Amino acid sequence: MVGQALHLKICGLTDSAQACAIAALGVQAIGVIGVQGTPRCVSSERRREIYAKLASQSNVERVWVSADPDDNELDEVLSGQGTPSVVQLHGQESEARCSDLRSRHPSIRWWKVLRPRDDADLEMIKRYWSHVDALLIDAWSSNQLGGTGHQLNPTWLKRVQDQLAGGPPWWLAGGVCAEWVPSLDKIHPYGLDASSRLEVRPGVKDLNRVRALVNSVEDRARRLQ
Repeated sequence: MVGQALHLKICGLTDSAQACAIAALGVQAIGVIGVQGTPRCVSSERRREIYAKLASQSNVERVWVSADPDDNELDEVLSGQGTPSVVQLHGQESEARCSDLRSRHPSIRWWKVLRPRDDADLEMIKRYWSHVDALLIDAWSSNQLGGTGHQLNPTWLKRVQDQLAGGPPWWLAGGVCAEWVPSLDKIHPYGLDASSRLEVRPGVKDLNRVRALVNSVEDRARRLQ
């Protein structure tokens, strides 16, 4: 990825018009939250509306963010109109569970979120390599699965990157914003996943902040050529 523009995922969208406006800025993925009780979670009807509008107007990845979904919930989400192209697993899903879901739903891409905080967690990363289509590395928080705005320490992030070398594509989340991108010149994920640092309030993005992030990623690609 050195010298290439990072892919961008903007997560936690709650409105179809804003999702389409952000897609038009040139990002590669839009995320919608399906974790009940979290501030950016949307109803089934709103989720389908957002995905249907995106599918009709762009080719961005439509990401559904969930935590330990059961089979009935997945059957509902993945059938009918307005479905995701990616399921991002943010819970305690084991390697076996990820592998099973990937086998039963081969048309869907499966991303697993990991939040490494110690050496044991680092060792766990490689166990998921062959069971998912991508990994997403986020900052650890004891009381929130994501959207914390917390950034990973650069030294720790370098160790995480070393552990991911040779594995599947990986995304970096946690406090992603335009101002942080220049500090990532020695870190080379496949993409960045941004949410809370771009918001006016939970679920509502500031398009100027999104645009600034897109520009910062493009500047990085030129700088590293």
